[in-house]
Amino acid sequence: MANDLMIKENINNLFNSNLELMEFTKKITQQKNKIIIFLTLAIFLTLYSPIPTILIWFKSFEKVYINILISGLFLALTVFGVVLFIMSFLKYKAFKKVNIKTKLINILLKDNFLNNVYKSSFYKNIKNWNINEFHLNILNETTIFNKTKTSIEKNYLVPQIEKIKNLNCISFIYKDHKVKFYIDNPIKFLKEQDKNKEDYFNKDIYISSAIILIDNILFNKEYDDVILYNKSWKKNFYKTNYNDFDKKYCINLKQDDARAKNFLKEEYIKAWATLSYDKLYSIGVKKNIYANIFQVSQVQYFNQIGLIDFENFITIKNLKNKLIKKVQLDLNMLSNLFSYLKIFY
Repeated sequence: MANDLMIKENINNLFNSNLELMEFTKKITQQKNKIIIFLTLAIFLTLYSPIPTILIWFKSFEKVYINILISGLFLALTVFGVVLFIMSFLKYKAFKKVNIKTKLINILLKDNFLNNVYKSSFYKNIKNWNINEFHLNILNETTIFNKTKTSIEKNYLVPQIEKIKNLNCISFIYKDHKVKFYIDNPIKFLKEQDKNKEDYFNKDIYISSAIILIDNILFNKEYDDVILYNKSWKKNFYKTNYNDFDKKYCINLKQDDARAKNFLKEEYIKAWATLSYDKLYSIGVKKNIYANIFQVSQVQYFNQIGLIDFENFITIKNLKNKLIKKVQLDLNMLSNLFSYLKIFY
C-alpha cells in the first residue's frame, strides 16, 4: 500500500516548485474573490441604501436641503450598487469564458509535470520491487460516464480488456515484464422510477473498475478465462489444502480440472493467503495475467488515472488537495493490485 503521507509531502514540494501553476491558480483565485466581493457589496448597497432615504422623509430635518443632500447621497449609493452589480455580472461572464480546466490540464501536462508527480510518488513508495521505465500516458482529459438504465448484470463485472487501450494508463517494467494499469470510465445507472421492477433502486448507482495487466509467459490459451475470485470457497469448485487460502478465494474450476492445480501453485497460495485487499475482485488470465477491482456505490466513483475535477476548485490549497487525493487513490489501487500479480514472477 502506498504511503499517503509521503505522497502528500512529495506533491506539495512539486506543486510549490511549479511557478506557472502557482501563478495561474493564484490569479484565478483572485478573480473569483473580486467577483464575490463586488457582488456582495452590490447587493448590500442596492437593497439597503434606499431604506435611509425613505426614513429621512418620515423624520425630516428642519432644513430641506439637508434632506435632499442625504437622500441624494443614499440614492447615489443605490445607483452605485446597481452599477457594481452589472460590473460583477459582466466580470462573471468573462470569467466563465476562460477555460480553466483546459489551461490547468495544459500546465499539468507541460514538461511532463503530472508524469513526474506520479513517477516520483510511486518510486518513493515501492521497496525492492525491481521496477523501472515508469510512464504515465494521458489520452483523455475528461471523465465520460457510461450511462444505462438496465439492471446491474454480471457482464458488467467482466474485464473488457479489448476496450481499455484508449484509457489513460500507467506502465512500467517489472523483471523484464511489461505492466499496465488502467482505471475505466465509471458506469452510471440512472435512478429507476418504477418500484415494481425487480431492478428498482432509489438512487443513482455507479460502478467503478480498475485493472492491472502483466505479460503472460506462464499459461497458454487453455487458461484464458480462468478466474480466482476474492471470495470464500464454494462447494463443487476446486479446494486447496490451505484453509486460510480457501477462506479468502475461490477459483472457477472444478476439483478434477488439471488447470486449477497448475494455476494455484503452492508458492502462490501461501503468498496470496497473507494478502488482504477488500477492493480486489479477481485475479485471472485473458491473454495477459490480470487483477482487477469493481466498486458499486451510490456516492463515489473512480475517474480515469490523472483526471481531477478542476472546475470547482476555489483556492490553491483546494486544488493541491484534489491532486494529492487523486494520486493517492490511483497509486494505492495500483500498488495493492500489483502486490497480487508480482507473485507470479
